[in-house]
Amino acid sequence: MSVCLKLFQWAEYRTAKGGIKAHVSLDEASMIPDIVNISKAKVSDRRGADNFMYEKDTIIVDDRGYFDVKLFKIRIGDGNYFVTRIKDNILYESVREYDLPEDKDTHILKDEIIRLAGKSATENGMDKVELRRIAVYIEDGNRTVELICNNLEWSAATIAEFYKRR
Repeated sequence: MSVCLKLFQWAEYRTAKGGIKAHVSLDEASMIPDIVNISKAKVSDRRGADNFMYEKDTIIVDDRGYFDVKLFKIRIGDGNYFVTRIKDNILYESVREYDLPEDKDTHILKDEIIRLAGKSATENGMDKVELRRIAVYIEDGNRTVELICNNLEWSAATIAEFYKRR
């Protein structure tokens, strides 16, 4: 007779297996995690960061799993900057487009100011906030990524570098 014990019942994921997810905020200067949240594997990346709080003027760089209009509003309210990969299905309107430099930063394909559109943006008052959207060519993998940022002063190359270093 064999007995199977579930050691971590809270980590149930599917019938045949369990899992956990570590939501980690890494301090780039020290290369040490400064915030860690352990959750069930089913918890989305975005929800795993609900309690992450940062000092004013912190630059937060996330992948698109953290693209969330409510989260953007919180980060702006806290006086932080974010660089996040934009989701493919996000509605936005272009306000103005920047000219791209001719002889440098050729990996920058688009640089513009946008306003988010759609129900969530309107409900959270983010439809009035100007954000930066840049499209960047990534040579490794021959692909393009689109980034969104709330800092309108940084160069597009700086925003791309922040994302690359995440």
